[in-house]
This record gives sequence, C-alpha cells and structure tokens, in this order.
Amino acid sequence: MKKYNITPDNIRDYMNNYESDFPLVIDDKAGLDYKDEETRAIPHNSCIYQKKSKTRCVKLEITSFRGISWDAIHYYGKLVADGIEFQCLDNPRTTTSNWDAKKINPFYQWRYEFDLRRPVTQEEINHDPDRWECYQLGVFTTSFDTKEEILALAKECFKMRFKGEWELWVEDCTLAKDGVYQIIFEDKQNFKVSDTVRNKRSGNIGQVMEDPRTVGTSFIRVMVLKPDKNIKYCAYWTVKNLELITT
Repeated sequence: MKKYNITPDNIRDYMNNYESDFPLVIDDKAGLDYKDEETRAIPHNSCIYQKKSKTRCVKLEITSFRGISWDAIHYYGKLVADGIEFQCLDNPRTTTSNWDAKKINPFYQWRYEFDLRRPVTQEEINHDPDRWECYQLGVFTTSFDTKEEILALAKECFKMRFKGEWELWVEDCTLAKDGVYQIIFEDKQNFKVSDTVRNKRSGNIGQVMEDPRTVGTSFIRVMVLKPDKNIKYCAYWTVKNLELITT
C-alpha cells in the first residue's frame, strides 16, 4: 500500500476543496460563531443514524464505478464534515437556509467537503499510458487502487486538520446498505472495566466503571479518585483524553 508524506504545506493537495479556502485547522467550534438578528448557528445533523454521541462527525465516503462502468478498477474517497444549520430565534424547532452565508466564511454552510487525492506515479503512466495520457508524474488524481489506501490517507488528513471533539466515520458505498457505517476512533485504547486511567486535560485519576455505553460513543464512565481529600465521584470522560496507568 502506498504511503504519502503529508505535511501542513501539502495537505491541501491531498485533501482538496474546489469551492472554499478552508483554514488548515478545523476546530470543533467551526462556524458556531455565526449569528444575526433572526438566526443562530447550531451543529448540522450528520444523518448518521447509528451515531449516538453529540460529537461532530467527519464522514469518509468511499465510492467506485467498479461493476458499473466498463473496465473501472479504481476507488474514490471524500471527507464530508458536519457544518452548521441556521436555527430561527423566534422558533427554535425550525431551521432555515442561508445561501449567502458561506460567502462571509466557508464554515457558514451545512457541510464541508474535501476530495481525497494522491499523486500519479511513473509506473502507472508506463503501465497504462492511455489511462494516464493527460497526466504527468506527480499530478494529483482522485482515483485510488484500494479502499485501504483511501482509509489510511483519510486518517492522516483527519488527524492533521480536525481538532477537538470530532469523530471519523466511514461509509463504504461499494457495499450493501446494511451496516455500511463504521466509526473509526483515532489512537483509541481499549480500556477495560477496573483499569486506572489519567485524564490528560485535568490530571485527575479515575477507574473505569463500565465499557462505553453504546457503539459509537466517545465517552467512558469512570469513578474519579482524589486520595489526598478522600473524594470519589462518578464522571464521564472523553476517551481520547485518557491514558492508561499501569501498575
């Protein structure tokens, strides 16, 4: 499987948006600063119905023309991140459209789309000159040889650009519709009941009380321990903020 040297300087070549010039870092509060006299911003519903947590979602869509178009062999990947919706202040249960908002800020739209791309190799050009007739070495293409290659690239792009409380999911559109969604936890440790963990943000120590409440959540229930004051209390900690303490 091909590996790519992705840096902050070249990531926009690998993760391309044709409409908007997004900043390098996409925070989990992106777009939520929007407001006017009639509407305010709320996170967009990702439409992933298996998703149980309220964390914003980045969905990797994998598609292909294999089996549809003659001689098609490639796969394609797109990252689609939750944007914002515009909630009516006079009726909080109602949302509305604002087509001009993204002209102010690219984060002021309902989703952020990025096509995944990779550079064409000389070996490919030599092997199939008709297919790559209009390409030169290093020119970027959206076609990939394997789904695994797309998934690996998506993980690297996700880790570099999306900061804060985001979850990465994959929707493999080349499979049957049942069970196509799958959550991908980045650098997630498989904590077990009774494990002792440290919260990297607060420094507090806790003991895992139960497994994650449901598939798709990014939280674990712990018993927080403060031996110096003999204090114990239950809390839910974000998985990616935890580290296992070995004894």
